[in-house]
Amino acid sequence: MEQELGQDMVVELDTHMVAVQVELDTHMVVVEVELDIHIVVVEVEH
Repeated sequence: MEQELGQDMVVELDTHMVAVQVELDTHMVVVEVELDIHIVVVEVEH
């Protein structure tokens, strides 16, 4: 029982870490895209 619970905890931690990593990566991509769009818009206006 103890081993099974231990494995479940590890899986939950790993899943949480992956979820956080994906959220951070997605946020970074969104920020980069927003910056790129802003730069393009500024170039078009000029």
